[in-house]
Amino acid sequence: MPRPPLEIDTTRQPQSAPPSEPALPPQETTGEATEGTGMFTKFKRLFGKDKSTSPAPPGPGAQAEFEERRATSRGPQLFSLLVDHSGSMEEGSKAQEATRVLREVLIYAQKVNAADPTGKKTYFYTQVVLFADRRDDITHGMTRPPAEFTPEHAFTVRHPDHRERLGNLTNYQAPLAHVFKTLTGKDGMTKERLDAGMPAPIVLFISDGKPNLPDPVAKARQLALQEAEKIKSLVLPQVKMFHPTVEEIWHPATNVRLVTIGLGTDKQLDQGLLQQMCSRVPYQSKELPLYLHCPKAEDLKKIGTQIVGTVTTADQTSESLEDVIYALQH
Repeated sequence: MPRPPLEIDTTRQPQSAPPSEPALPPQETTGEATEGTGMFTKFKRLFGKDKSTSPAPPGPGAQAEFEERRATSRGPQLFSLLVDHSGSMEEGSKAQEATRVLREVLIYAQKVNAADPTGKKTYFYTQVVLFADRRDDITHGMTRPPAEFTPEHAFTVRHPDHRERLGNLTNYQAPLAHVFKTLTGKDGMTKERLDAGMPAPIVLFISDGKPNLPDPVAKARQLALQEAEKIKSLVLPQVKMFHPTVEEIWHPATNVRLVTIGLGTDKQLDQGLLQQMCSRVPYQSKELPLYLHCPKAEDLKKIGTQIVGTVTTADQTSESLEDVIYALQH
């Protein structure tokens, strides 16, 4: 199936005027500092937050070509995995299947990074966070998965007292806020990586319940939505890439992808919240929510491999994340 064109968020980047239009005459100044002039022009807000002061990038010409983003050592794939580890995850095989997803993510990341014979280049960074009452960082930020790391360490094998430390309630806000901080920090979407045309970071959020912290539940839901919106609003601007023969090839603008997975029955889950939290992207002339419902724990088996397998490097192609999500939904 051909890939749909990626969404270009033109509302987040002012468009430069065509070269043929005459420049506007300079405006008179009153001596007062106003937004968009003077000291304010010195501040550049990353990730599309400052529309008024961000300089307009040169737009692609009429003969420009757009090419999908691929993971490189300068612009690597960032993959955050957030897994519910509240008391209900110990029911049946939920924890084991969630561990399986974690295993698939780490194994695939290790395989992608092993493509570099020198072992010095990293194409795929991962972040693993467990959450219940509070969060537990299995990895220290966004890191290259070490070959000796075993996914089982993420659960009770790693911390015999894990249940006592994390608790039995569920806080969505804390892990989401932590991932946002990581993506906007020194290990995340740095200017160098954005300029290199890095692919959209993927945040995979798995839960079998409903947020109930902070109390009351209505507040917990509201805070979860706010943090999810902050992640989804992170923009990777369109960027011109170097090509030895073609004059203009651009990577289109895109956003971070937040994929949510609900594990369990309708009574256990807040599916409405998970559907609101996930990213929505254009697909086949429609809007595709990046949400998956797994009524049984076993349904997670095929998900980890397929979602992580959408990560594409410069010398490799694969199905798009949108293709995989659509196929799993149907």
